[in-house]
Amino acid sequence: MPDELFDSNDVPTGLKPENPARVVRIERPDRSQVEFRTDCLDERIPDDHAVRMVWHFVEELDVSGLHDGFHSVEGGPGRSVTDRRILFALWLYAYGEGIGSARRINDLCQRDDSYRWLAGGVSLNYHTIADFRSRNGKILEDLFVQSLAVLMNEDLIDVTRLTNDGTKIRAKAKASSFRRESKLDQLVAAAEEHIKTIDRENKEGLDLSKRDRAARARHAREKFEKCEQAVKELEKLEALRKERRGKKKHKTLRVSTTEPEAKFMKFGGSSAFHPAYNVQVSSTLDTHVIVAIEPTQDHTDASGLQTIIPLIRENTGVKPEAMVTDLGFLNRATVDHMQEQQIKFYAPGMPTTLPQSRPNYCRDNSIWSPDEKTVQCPEGHAFSIRQNNKRQKSGSPGFVLFQSKICRGCPMADQCFPGHRKSVVYTDRRHADEQSRAHNERINTAEGQSLLKLRCRGELQNAKIKDQLALRQFHVQGLDKVRNEALLVAIAHNLKRLIALRACAA
Repeated sequence: MPDELFDSNDVPTGLKPENPARVVRIERPDRSQVEFRTDCLDERIPDDHAVRMVWHFVEELDVSGLHDGFHSVEGGPGRSVTDRRILFALWLYAYGEGIGSARRINDLCQRDDSYRWLAGGVSLNYHTIADFRSRNGKILEDLFVQSLAVLMNEDLIDVTRLTNDGTKIRAKAKASSFRRESKLDQLVAAAEEHIKTIDRENKEGLDLSKRDRAARARHAREKFEKCEQAVKELEKLEALRKERRGKKKHKTLRVSTTEPEAKFMKFGGSSAFHPAYNVQVSSTLDTHVIVAIEPTQDHTDASGLQTIIPLIRENTGVKPEAMVTDLGFLNRATVDHMQEQQIKFYAPGMPTTLPQSRPNYCRDNSIWSPDEKTVQCPEGHAFSIRQNNKRQKSGSPGFVLFQSKICRGCPMADQCFPGHRKSVVYTDRRHADEQSRAHNERINTAEGQSLLKLRCRGELQNAKIKDQLALRQFHVQGLDKVRNEALLVAIAHNLKRLIALRACAA
């Protein structure tokens, strides 16, 4: 028997390569091959896929209000209405993956199996997807409350202990769109003249379709309305500045012509100023579920709790027993409000004692009048008060008393102003009352210290909103539309928490 199974010389002459060099065998694509597939779209999505959980969650909610206001009915004329549950589920799933663009969602509905499964063969476009986010404010508020009810009915969250924190999210408006009063007056006049020109041209009958003429008129009218709204916002800012500082019109005040409700705000950790909204976020301490979210135009958190507490009671139907915040919320108005609401307020306290290096004569024996910004010393002399916002070694801001001419020859001058023309009183008098002392005693207890250690969890939700849900900048303009997007993001966040909490409970 030969050593080889086949004789290498026994090869047909036509198949033997002329070049003895080695030729690589390559499997090349053949895209003209006809295939017959019998699977459906539902079989391509695994049973434990996240998109199925999103749709199951949407089916749990009462979405009957989503189709109110449409006139296309069974047996009548008109085009069929797109199921609003599809649009709601698409936004929840998209925000969960960090997508906030309606155009990108529409593109994914054409080529991604998970988005195609949600659409279920229904024809969509980016305009329909975007309009759902902008035009359903009341419905989104109701759906947010229903999502909280699902968590509360299953005893997965405790809404009695909450934390609140504010985060600044950039607006869609650009810094270059902000104008001063003189420029705004010119823009209003130009926009009004443009409307008259468009109306005149439409009456003369240009070589345009009826749809194009209506679009031109609508665009001119919207531009004029935004300019008028910017003028009103500027007047509101001037009135607020005059009320707080007692000054007349400020020439540097500016308002955006594209998004008048956006305000320039300083972002923490940097010296950058951007058009933004300050979003107040309240969440549970132990389960990180958002129970209330509200965008505001205030660049500080001083009145954040006064804004968010009514929303918490409206969303949950329960008054919180304890609220934990950072130092930015601690002020006299907030302490009084929390005392009226009978809610335990926990925030890092401010010292109410003066450092030993300064005399306490003015503080203990003088008559303070914060409303009139004056102080009367025991000798009956009045001094002006100026706020000292710079934090000293005592950790607290205070007031500055300036020596006047009548202090010359006064026997108490050396005690009030020892070697200086002014005396700095570090203690903030707004916190030197009974309620503030009770607050400081409350946070120094074991329970207060344990709750303050959990305060950082309030910032965790803000980080997730910006990082995981990719809401570093709003995709819509205007405070109402911004609130709608914030609600959608909060529902998407709570849905992820619901899935995790159900898994832990199981």
